[in-house]
Amino acid sequence: MNDSNDDALWGMTGAVLRRLDAKVKPKKAAPAAEKDADSQADDVKKSFPAISFIKSPQEINSLHKLAYNYHAQKKYADAERVYREVLLRLEDAQGPMREELARLLNNLARLYQEQEKYAEAEPLYHRSLAIAEECYGKEHPKVARRLVNLAELCFVLGRRAEADDSYKRALAIVEKEYGPKHPDTLKIARGFAAVLRKMNRSARAEALEVRFKISRVIYERRTGKLRRSLERRNNLKKKPVRDNRQPRKRRASPTRRYSENLTTIWRGGQDAI
Repeated sequence: MNDSNDDALWGMTGAVLRRLDAKVKPKKAAPAAEKDADSQADDVKKSFPAISFIKSPQEINSLHKLAYNYHAQKKYADAERVYREVLLRLEDAQGPMREELARLLNNLARLYQEQEKYAEAEPLYHRSLAIAEECYGKEHPKVARRLVNLAELCFVLGRRAEADDSYKRALAIVEKEYGPKHPDTLKIARGFAAVLRKMNRSARAEALEVRFKISRVIYERRTGKLRRSLERRNNLKKKPVRDNRQPRKRRASPTRRYSENLTTIWRGGQDAI
């Protein structure tokens, strides 16, 4: 679960980039007509030194958003570079920027996890969780997000007991805060049930699905149409459909019915003769 749109001061990415262009000029490059746009952008990136003039909270948040956009586009090298630049300016942050540091650490850890750099991701997850508990309290839904991320990492590393405990705590937090029918609660419950099945704990997974009523309802909502089409196809293979309906008779017009009646009367008269 990446943190992309918490109540932070987002929305100045364009202004920051313009300031970057004004403050730091790229090194000598070939004319624009000789190089395409991608190569020019790469040259500008390589010519940037550390972004030392970025200090205000708005600019830091904008750079964080820029890094997150790189992350979403799977441009991992660019995302890590900008994440690290923002991290340097948030290390000693206090107040609201402390919450921004927790989000940044969580997203950077997620970046490493997606690249299977688990040794680098785990300490960042633990630090993000500790800061979130400090800022929001131990029973806040944002703490539950970090617990889920940590549980997924522990499961990948084979530490099933830790994954189980983290998922249980996260589920308890969101259920207490939102109730059992809230989308966030159901999302974490589904993820927990999936992890339990991968641990070969099907009984607990089924009990969890029954408790939150997510076993059939959500599955059928997403795959019901496909399932019904497969059932129809299987039924056609087993029992061929026979059409016992009779062809529909065409109704005659009033003029035709009148002529048919006259013909019948005439024929009847002839037969009588």
